[in-house]
Amino acid sequence: MRFVLAVGLTLVLVVGAWVALAEEEASAQGPASAELKELHDADQADRSFTKPPSPDHWKGIAERDKKRRDRVMELIKAGSLETADDYYHAAMVLQHGEGSEDILIAHILSTVAGFKGHETGQWLSAAALDRYLHRIDQPQRLGTQYLRSGPDVPWSQDPYEDWLPDSVRAAYGVPTLESQQQRVEQMNQRDR
Repeated sequence: MRFVLAVGLTLVLVVGAWVALAEEEASAQGPASAELKELHDADQADRSFTKPPSPDHWKGIAERDKKRRDRVMELIKAGSLETADDYYHAAMVLQHGEGSEDILIAHILSTVAGFKGHETGQWLSAAALDRYLHRIDQPQRLGTQYLRSGPDVPWSQDPYEDWLPDSVRAAYGVPTLESQQQRVEQMNQRDR
């Protein structure tokens, strides 16, 4: 009888703890989480094109980007980011910023997303760092940025200080140096 009572009590405690944890997790998904996901999804939708957009199209994207960044900054300043997804979504919007400050904040936020367990938070942290370095005229370090200065100019990762070992890239979810070099070759062959 005591055994049955002990098992029953244990079961009640385990189920109760599980329900409390689920409720706590659900409460962390507040209104800011839904709004940040919408801002992130709109940011990504603006970048889903099959051919390079015209300058007028980019102008429209830039205007929408600014509105999204401004709203994300309001949410950050209000302390509304709580979950790994919140930090990741905010970082993705900010990393498409025009200035180096937006991209530096994106790096910080995506690092937090990675610490909180977001599966691609580490990669976004690396990408935002490389983008930030590019914006301040410094070489990228992890190889996430593929650039060219015009449609008839080959793709490149330069400037790129590629001396870090692949183990560091792997920790960030970034492809190996060899894979990156192959990707540059493929991008340039595709554009011929």
